[in-house]
Amino acid sequence: MKKRVVSLLLMVCLLLSFASETFAATAKVKTVSITNGGVCIMVGDTYSMKATVSPSNAGNKKLTWSSSNTKVATVNSNGVVTGKKAGTVTIKAVSKDNSKATASCKITVQNSPAVTSVKLDKTTVNMLGEKVTLKATCYPFNANQKVTWSSSNKKVATVTDKGVVTPKGYGTCTITAKADNGKTATCKITIQEYNWIEKSYEIAAQWPYKLEDHLSIAVDGLTGKIKAYDCYQETSDASFGFAMDIVGKGIKAYNVTKDYVEFRSNYQIKLGVGVGKLKVTGTVLTKTMRYRFDKSGKVTVITGN
Repeated sequence: MKKRVVSLLLMVCLLLSFASETFAATAKVKTVSITNGGVCIMVGDTYSMKATVSPSNAGNKKLTWSSSNTKVATVNSNGVVTGKKAGTVTIKAVSKDNSKATASCKITVQNSPAVTSVKLDKTTVNMLGEKVTLKATCYPFNANQKVTWSSSNKKVATVTDKGVVTPKGYGTCTITAKADNGKTATCKITIQEYNWIEKSYEIAAQWPYKLEDHLSIAVDGLTGKIKAYDCYQETSDASFGFAMDIVGKGIKAYNVTKDYVEFRSNYQIKLGVGVGKLKVTGTVLTKTMRYRFDKSGKVTVITGN
């Protein structure tokens, strides 16, 4: 009998504990506050309202948002305000759990200043088979930053409403960004079959000797693939009292892909004492270099000695 009473008491305690936890987890909303009100936005701009519901363990924290004048500003179910015309409006948040728990704030909407000029971050682009994103800025900075994008020749390149340019065919075209009051900025797009990219790499040599490898690749502006390549070596001797002979040299491509070309370069240099470029019989110095030259124009030394 005693065991039954003890078991019953334990069960009652567990039930009461569970009930208290459930009650604590589903407390009713008492207050709502807006933490970022009282701001000024421009016509056409959006602004996200932030609201805090208490207590923090309230079971239903959802809010209903409203605007006192939707001609001045609207607000959606997530509290995002959009400026419509100049004026002042009251934005209100009401708890869906407790209609007496409300908060409100004033939002001022102003007309944006007129755009005086538009500038693009790029004015000319030689495309290399990949999309390019242009960025437009309207001045003054607090003017409406919205622009309309267009291409003068969609067979050469197209542009999205985000300024993303996609190559379509060989040729040239003009991408235009136009502000709401007609101010424009343009970028000339060129897509050609062969875009030669050249780089030189100077091999470490004792002054006054200069050893230099010249690398070049041609990238297809439409596909982005490497279509051709070339290379040559250059040496110079500005010495007096020393002599240098290049007794062996050569550079050639040994691994060609659509994205990069690898080059192997060799020098054999005979150093000794002499005047100007007198022939010498001194020590032979051997230099071997391997490069990777990618279509972005980056040269990476793979090995060297």
